[in-house]
Amino acid sequence: MIITIRGDSIDITEIPSNQHIEWESLLNELKAEHIPACYQDGKRMGARVVEGKAHVFMYRTANMPPESEILKILGSYGIA
Repeated sequence: MIITIRGDSIDITEIPSNQHIEWESLLNELKAEHIPACYQDGKRMGARVVEGKAHVFMYRTANMPPESEILKILGSYGIA
């Protein structure tokens, strides 16, 4: 997996298709929010599959923790 944290987004790429991640719990812990016009109605992240691996992105908002805490949270979900 590759994690890229920018000022406005969190991108997680090359997630193996057999890896189970509790996305709703992760999004809750990150305090992810629905952003109209960026996601489908009610969604808090975007995802697509490329060559059998998932690519996920979330926009960072003011309610999200700082980058160091985001990395700890991602690590607790096996995303490293």
